Amino acid sequence: MFDRALPKTGILLFSIWVCLSPAVAEEPVAAEEPAATVPWEDWRCKYCPEIAETEGWVEGGIGYQSEDSYRFGRYSGLKDDGVFGNADGYLMHREEDGRYYEIRGRNLGLQSRDIQVEGGDQGKYKLLLEYDQLPSFNDDTTESPYRGRNGNRLSLPQNWVPDASTQNMPTLQQDLTDVTIKTERKRLKADFAYLPFRKWEITAHFMHEKKDGRHDVGTTFGFSETSILPVPVDYLTNELGFGLGYTGEKLQAKIAYDGSYFDEDHNHRGLVWQNPYVATSEPNGFGQYALPPDNNYHKLSATLGYDVLQHTRLNAHLAFGRLKQDGNFLPYTINPDLGGSLPTNDLDGEVKSTLARFGISSRPLPRLRLNANYTYSDRDNDSSRNTYDYVVTDLFNATTSRKNDPYSFEQHLFRSSAAYRLSRRTNLSAGFDYDKMERTLQDADETEEKTFWGELRLRPHEILETSVKYTYADRSNSSYNSTATQNPDMRLYNLAERTRNKLGGTLSITPFSALTLGLSVDYYDDDYDDTKLGLTEAKGLSFTADISYFINENLTTTAYFTREQLESDQAGSQAPESDWSMDDENTTRTLGVGINWAAIPDKLDIGADLVYSDFTGKMNYDNATDYPDLESTLKSAGLHGTYRLKDNISLKLAYRYEDYDEDDWAKDGIGVETLPTVLGLGANTQDYDVHVIAASIRYDFE
Repeated sequence: MFDRALPKTGILLFSIWVCLSPAVAEEPVAAEEPAATVPWEDWRCKYCPEIAETEGWVEGGIGYQSEDSYRFGRYSGLKDDGVFGNADGYLMHREEDGRYYEIRGRNLGLQSRDIQVEGGDQGKYKLLLEYDQLPSFNDDTTESPYRGRNGNRLSLPQNWVPDASTQNMPTLQQDLTDVTIKTERKRLKADFAYLPFRKWEITAHFMHEKKDGRHDVGTTFGFSETSILPVPVDYLTNELGFGLGYTGEKLQAKIAYDGSYFDEDHNHRGLVWQNPYVATSEPNGFGQYALPPDNNYHKLSATLGYDVLQHTRLNAHLAFGRLKQDGNFLPYTINPDLGGSLPTNDLDGEVKSTLARFGISSRPLPRLRLNANYTYSDRDNDSSRNTYDYVVTDLFNATTSRKNDPYSFEQHLFRSSAAYRLSRRTNLSAGFDYDKMERTLQDADETEEKTFWGELRLRPHEILETSVKYTYADRSNSSYNSTATQNPDMRLYNLAERTRNKLGGTLSITPFSALTLGLSVDYYDDDYDDTKLGLTEAKGLSFTADISYFINENLTTTAYFTREQLESDQAGSQAPESDWSMDDENTTRTLGVGINWAAIPDKLDIGADLVYSDFTGKMNYDNATDYPDLESTLKSAGLHGTYRLKDNISLKLAYRYEDYDEDDWAKDGIGVETLPTVLGLGANTQDYDVHVIAASIRYDFE
């Protein structure tokens, strides 16, 4: 029940699981004799058990958590203090003729539960049903004076007294109520596969997902009167697909359809909110914020693989997609004194995509391997382009018009590599990539990037393995012409000319079979030499050392240390020339130690782990005061044990401790009214000091 998918918390979670013994399958009804030409013997299940079998396990128990913490239980659901229960389980039954079913359950007592039920007839059909939940508990320290948080209208209390400054709003403190920023996803999936003939397979899948909760959004009246709103989330997504596949000795092929349909569940096109800074009757004192529009996506695809020779294989993939969004526009403003007529009722948004990929892999010589592939990708944004006479932050009509830019691109990507085994202990590989992007309505019409890399892998001794890899990449653009109202020297980092150098290496030493030492280092340096304003340089260095030691067959230990440092330099300006620059430096260090001990072989197992991690972020300005450092520290310790009462009954006990501290100048001491022109949510740093203890019992059965 130890949830390895959550390494940060790593909590053992338990509860009670109720199992039903498998029902005895009824004898099938006799069917008419099939045609004699059908090779039924070829359909015989080669991997089915000689006799029917049932096996599985269930585990359930209870635990106790010492304090509330949204951050501690952000994705697991362990956010509340007190007693909790949980359960995991697995049940499998197989018949002699290949019929089977499996039931899996994980975290059944928590909001991160996952249940799977699978059944079928091996070699004929399979059906999988799955239900899972995933929470995202972001913040429970927030509060707001807005009411009506679950609909499409956020209003202030009737006795609200507005003011130009949040610090002078007389009823603000008494009007505040707690509001949580969180979302929860609930998803139901179904996958089906059917083999109508030998080598052929028909597949289908369906997914229904509902996501609800609340997230924070910044909105503005005028130029500086800002409100952070708790905006409701109520989304529905449905996906479905069908496929037909063929698997032969040399040829494998599949054609498929996939569709996705997104819906804002309440059919609210916009969220209306009240201006807290002025006393104006509706509608003048209200604004409107557009919610995500309904949309749908359809894709047809075909995949092919063919062995043309014993050591040569061809593969191809072709896909055509179409994204459609035609929800009605909101008006420029709900203020009747502002705004004009829209040029059209909706975007009539349509994006067509084409993807074609062709590849070949070959081993022409016993020591030589060759790979090459070409990818063509086209995104044709066929949405309507219109001129809009917009309204500036619900304050006044703009004096100029703007057009929407339906961006499109066409990509040609070629990758190639070769690997040659020089000797039994030496391998050399190299490659070349070419990436050409052609864009419309963007600052650079065309970019080209050429990448060269080489790698050498050595094993000079039985106990030593090492590798080194170097990569050089150069990106150029045809020309750069700013399409936005900004400094002409400004460059977008993904379109700017760039030179990249990257070097990495690994080392593994095994002095004897029980001890392994590992080391890896990666470094990169990106230079934007032609950029005067924007990102001018980015570089990073990461280092990892690890050790594992099998002291004896009953005792193993592991330890690791990682350090990663990322740096970037930027230049900016409020004038034609650069007048300020800054460098950003982020450093993360992580140290971990683990031990597993079979204290009484086949009877008592004990394990423990320790983790320490810290982060420091620095923003340094050449001609201005630096921001305070961002810092966070995580300390974690765990202990778990398993005692086997019988061969099929085990008792488990687990303990987990986590201590998290964070210093964030954007949150520390910043209340709802701290900034006079920002009505915030008062989010605080989420430090926590949590102890969790859990006990469970596991029963294995056959």
